Amino acid sequence: MPKTTKRAATKRAARIARAHATDLPKLQVKAPPSRSTKGKRPSGLGRYPWLVGIILVLLATTAGLSYVYHVGPFAPQPVKKVVAKVVPTATPAVFNKTSPCNASTIVKQLTNTAAAPTTAQFNKNQHSYSKVPATTIDQSKVYCVGLNTSRGLVVLELDPKEAPNTVNNFVFLAQNHFYDGMKFYRVEPNSVIQTGSPAGSTAAGASGGPGYSFKDEPVKGTYTQGCVAMANSGANTNGSQFFVCTADDTKLGWGTKYNLFGHVTAGMNILLKIQGPNSANPKVTPDTLNYVIAVAVKP
Repeated sequence: MPKTTKRAATKRAARIARAHATDLPKLQVKAPPSRSTKGKRPSGLGRYPWLVGIILVLLATTAGLSYVYHVGPFAPQPVKKVVAKVVPTATPAVFNKTSPCNASTIVKQLTNTAAAPTTAQFNKNQHSYSKVPATTIDQSKVYCVGLNTSRGLVVLELDPKEAPNTVNNFVFLAQNHFYDGMKFYRVEPNSVIQTGSPAGSTAAGASGGPGYSFKDEPVKGTYTQGCVAMANSGANTNGSQFFVCTADDTKLGWGTKYNLFGHVTAGMNILLKIQGPNSANPKVTPDTLNYVIAVAVKP
């Protein structure tokens, strides 16, 4: 290795110093190109501004029509129908139970769809008795009665425990065809229908009876719709005439004047169709009580 002089070393150090003191050239960084939209076509719906306008007009028109005619989001909310609970008029417990008289096998026995008896047939049936009938009913049973009217079948339930003498009398007359062919000589709308008189189909019917009368019994119920009671001309004058309440008659102030002995279990709609003379229109042609059938049934 050649020998380095002091002078040469000094020069070398000066060169190195100058090299470190020189600035490096600056890096050249390209600026990103400018994103100018000048002259560039828009994309999407922006390319069709007229279509956007049409869509907005259609939306506005649809909303306006929906509001005017109450459809779509502007339709009124359905109102829940509140059905008032009908509370039945209070009646005795016996009138509220499910009746065995409505059984199909019993209804079949109570039904007679034959034509009403002719006048000759009606006259053959006994309509006058010399005394009150003896007791023949079974008081451990109820009696189902079919009123086969010219309008259809009405079913009654009679309970001997409520009025034993009255039930016995009615069953006796029914089983002897006393009622077959009689007229509803009195029909007061929204009140009562009345029959059971062999005397006729007009006001004269009010005086008809079986030739005897029997005493009143304690009234254990009220005269509500569907109740069956005896008609009379005063205390202890019960005979064959009876009526059915076609409305709630408790407000009429009858008290306990009329023996209650049964109630309707089926056919109230038929009962309400029956027509006959009344105080407002005495010339109405009366409907007919064609046949009455009574059957004993275990309660």
